[in-house]
Parts: sequence; structure tokens; C-alpha cells
Amino acid sequence: MDIFFLNIEQKRLTTAVVLVTRQMVVATALEIDKLPKKDLRARARVVIGRNCSAGPGVGIRDYSYHHDYSRSTFKLRPICSPPAALYAQNQSFFAMVLSADCDRSEITIHNMEFVAKEECRTYYRRAQLGFGVYGPGCQAPARFLDYGMYHEWVQRSVQRIGRPAITKLAPNHIVLRRSRSNIQRFGPCDSGEKSSQLYTESVEIQRGSDPMSRLPEGKYYLNLTIISDVEYSCIVLRADYKDKNKDGTPSLRLRRYCAGSGHSSTCFTGVQFIQILFYVEITFGSTLKYSVTAYGRAVKAIDPFRAHKYANRVRNKFPKLLNHKLTKELFKEFLDDASYRWYGKNKMKSREVTGFKSTTTDL
Repeated sequence: MDIFFLNIEQKRLTTAVVLVTRQMVVATALEIDKLPKKDLRARARVVIGRNCSAGPGVGIRDYSYHHDYSRSTFKLRPICSPPAALYAQNQSFFAMVLSADCDRSEITIHNMEFVAKEECRTYYRRAQLGFGVYGPGCQAPARFLDYGMYHEWVQRSVQRIGRPAITKLAPNHIVLRRSRSNIQRFGPCDSGEKSSQLYTESVEIQRGSDPMSRLPEGKYYLNLTIISDVEYSCIVLRADYKDKNKDGTPSLRLRRYCAGSGHSSTCFTGVQFIQILFYVEITFGSTLKYSVTAYGRAVKAIDPFRAHKYANRVRNKFPKLLNHKLTKELFKEFLDDASYRWYGKNKMKSREVTGFKSTTTDL
């Protein structure tokens, strides 16, 4: 069990987390949702153990909510006995107890055994299966985290790292994310994701001025290309009618090229970059404004010409060589010097190689 903390001015906001993989922790979504998102990824830390000051800490890359999470949903579950299948498997279970003093990290491990329900009700009064998690601080009430409910979700999140994540916030509002190293994240963009803008474009699309047109709606298609080497923290696609009094909203649908089961996840490979191709289908009934804004972190490529130019300017100069005739005379003097290791070897006999014949053929 670890601690997630965020320093804001003179305050330190903390919550308990559980390490479930080498690089992933599970926390209470309601508490993470309440934290300010400005520079959250840069300032937040996860500390191993209970001591926030001395324990080893690591930064966070990103965070994501469970797809069933909502700010207005609260679910109460009674504490029940373990599943019956666990009794027959004869598995070993352990209980970990932390010290009550938050300044120490003493851990006590107990080997647990399953007992019948009647015996549990008589002596222990209740049974639990999961993690008992401390609250945000030592004085806060503890929480019970049933990790069994989220184990498959954690596995899917790890397997889907690198895949695009699409969120449809409204019929006319779509958010697309794609990261090579972070877990999939859904929902609206926060302030941290929009800190660096890569690209923006807007276009006005007209339905047509023919009053005799019988088509109630028009359709327009736009291509959207994602470069796989770029970290897209958030891509916002939005369409709104130019006339604010117009009833309804345009409809956006994001489709993927090569989306069949027989195709790979990457549809096209360019000369320098791998590209993932989408297209946007817009259904509308009046003149609208369509905009796309991409946020993220671009790849920092090195210009070979500028790199060589800089290296030639700052590197050490080559040493000056003597005249080749003078060097040749000095070499002869070295061969006649008894202290030189090649002394007496100035007359080397050449060996003749016989029995081989070399031929050259032009192809």
C-alpha cells in the first residue's frame, strides 16, 4: 500500500493507493476527481510506504477513470463471505497489517485459513476478501477496496496501451487520445492535457443555397491522420451550427480506415513515420463551423546538417602534423636506435605465396 500526494501552496493533499502492477496503482476515483488538474502530472507523486517525506517516490504519467464511474453514483455492498470456489482450491492467503503509527513502516504478515461460515459468525462475526485501505490521513476513516471487481479492467488497461481512445461527449463533440506508453484515458480534456498545442484548424461548411433541394440533411467527409511517433494527449473535434437559433446540432462520427478483423492496427506506413488513418463523417442541415485542435508532445528530431555543423564548430581541433619528409627521416633514425622496439627489423623479408591463381570476371 502506497500514498498518492499533491503539494499545493501550503497544503498537501493525499490519498491511499494500492500497487497492482509494476507501474500501475488503483485509488478511489472520487478522491482523484476532486484534485485540481493543473500540472497534476508534473507535481503529483506516489510514495512507497507511509512516510511521504523519506519514502522513495515516483512521478505519474497519466490517470484514468473506470468506465462506470460517475460523480453522482454511490454503491453500497454488504460484506459477504469469500466465494465457495476458494475453499476447494486449497490456496494460501495472507493478511498484511501496518503499524498504527504513520511515521513508521512496520509490516506484520499473518498466514490466514478459511473457516466455515458458522464458526466465522461465532468468533469473528464477519468475513472480508480484498484490501483494507487507510484514508487520506491517519485520522481519516479506513476504506475497503474490493480489487476483485477491477482485476479484469486493470488487465485490459495494460493490454490496450498504445491504442487510440475515443470519447463521444455529445453528438457534435468527440475527443480522441493516443499515447504509446500511457493507459487509455476517456472523458473531457483537463488543463494538463491542453498545456501544449500541436495543431488547430477550423473550416466553415455550407449546406447549399438551392431552395429546391429535397435532402433534409447533408454529409461531409474529412480525413484525419495520426502520426504514431507523436504523443497526442487530446484531440478535440467539434461542429456547431453558425446560426445559434438553429434547432439540434450536427452529428460527428469518427471512422477508422482498415478497421476489418483481417487488418493490422496500423493501416499505412509512410516513408518516415507510421500513420493511423481516420475520417470524420459530418451530418448537418445548415451552415456549420467545424474545428479540430490537437494537444500533445511532438517528437524531437535531430537535423543531421545542423548537428554536424555544431560538432565541427565545438569539437577539438586536429593536431598539426609534421612535414611527411621530416617524419620519414625521423622514422629511419628510430629504426637505428637500439632502444626502439623495432630495432633491427628494418629489412623485412617478403614471403611469396604460391599455388594460388586469382582470376577476375566482369559481370
